[in-house]
Amino acid sequence: AVDESVGRIREVIARLGLSDRTVVVFCGDQGSAMSHAPLRGGKPAGVALYEGGARVPMVVCWPGVVPPGLVIAEPVVTTDIFPTFLELAGGRPSGHPKLDGQSLVPLLRREKASLGRGAIFLYRSYDDQYAAARAGDWKLIAYRSGKSELYNLAEDLPEANDLSARRPEKVADLRKK
Repeated sequence: AVDESVGRIREVIARLGLSDRTVVVFCGDQGSAMSHAPLRGGKPAGVALYEGGARVPMVVCWPGVVPPGLVIAEPVVTTDIFPTFLELAGGRPSGHPKLDGQSLVPLLRREKASLGRGAIFLYRSYDDQYAAARAGDWKLIAYRSGKSELYNLAEDLPEANDLSARRPEKVADLRKK
């Protein structure tokens, strides 16, 4: 159904002669109810901030700029979409210092390999697992109940080994961010 719907939108864009001037962005939201092994988590309550819910696809079709099959492994968030569209429309995201996101245009044009951001933050508002902070390979998951979990994603992508008790300084650093 998603493929069909996106296809219908792209057909209208082509019929109107706008294909060469239109950027299409499609992204997922909190994984799915299905398993994403080896990733933990997904859409169900209480597990959406694990990588199975947080690591979702974003597909960008930008004719003449983004070649088909290009894969960019840089973590991005949906708040990056607005500054990206702002820049595409001729605006300057840097002129809006309170924006949560960053423009993806330099990544998509392959002018930069990284956005160079210090951390990204993910939030939920309807269960105990309410926020995650990711800086580099480190990820902290925070709970309203006060519990924290810490993972090194480079060494433990399935988030099976909570390091919070062994790395309290890293927990404190990510909580502060």
